Amino acid sequence: MIPGILMTKAAGAVVLLAASLVYGRSRISEERQKLREAEALIALVRHTAETIEHTMKPLPEIFGEYRNEVLQKNGFLAEVRSAGLRNAWENKEETFVLQDKDLKNCFSVFCREIGRGYRKEELELCSLTLKRMNEAVGKLRQELSNREKLYRTIPPLMVMSLVLILM
Repeated sequence: MIPGILMTKAAGAVVLLAASLVYGRSRISEERQKLREAEALIALVRHTAETIEHTMKPLPEIFGEYRNEVLQKNGFLAEVRSAGLRNAWENKEETFVLQDKDLKNCFSVFCREIGRGYRKEELELCSLTLKRMNEAVGKLRQELSNREKLYRTIPPLMVMSLVLILM
């Protein structure tokens, strides 16, 4: 009778430990997705600035030729091509995992203001947006490193302490 109870407890401990590891990995994956989305938005702004500076194409052509895997996957680029950048951001903002308020606000201002001025004003807007977004992404990268360590260690440690208490 006792060996059966010990086997059940050991199996439960293994299941809990495995679940904590899976939880930690999923949280790390979500944090990395936030960073990828932020970098994709920065790449879009950078591409827009470079294209305006060198070719002076209109915005629909700029967005029509732009390719980015992250923005393609969540449907943002398709929405930009069909409805324009402002409308696409209003419609698709909630589909982004990204939660950083500074990044979202900065990109929202960019979406509202792009296409309203002359070449010089457009380039200044892109430059300012890139500067602010790069600062926010720098903070995200720092936080990501710390959070990855936490998500790798805290859930398994909590499970191990629970197992020790209940054994």
